[in-house]
Amino acid sequence: MSWWPHVVNAVIVAFVLAWTAIRAISVYSQIEAVRRPAIVMISLLDHAALPGLHGIFDTCGLGRDAAQPELPMVASTVAHVAVGALLLATTVVLAIQVWRHVPVAF
Repeated sequence: MSWWPHVVNAVIVAFVLAWTAIRAISVYSQIEAVRRPAIVMISLLDHAALPGLHGIFDTCGLGRDAAQPELPMVASTVAHVAVGALLLATTVVLAIQVWRHVPVAF
């Protein structure tokens, strides 16, 4: 299975999440409940990309001919998925906090 679709979609998702977090920080900086998850989302974006890149390099480079996945590849993949799950949870928290604390403009 090719890894290019995952990388292309990851770039798109990272751009959308970064734009959302920066917009939440810049427009609603006075609301602490909105600003805090947005800052966490920005920091998690960095921490999700690095293990993902490490896993790609392990898969395509060193672990290409391995009989089974090696420990560095497994560790980076688990870290990538775990940080991605935290990023999803933070995005849900940000959406809930915006829904609760930002007034609707008609």
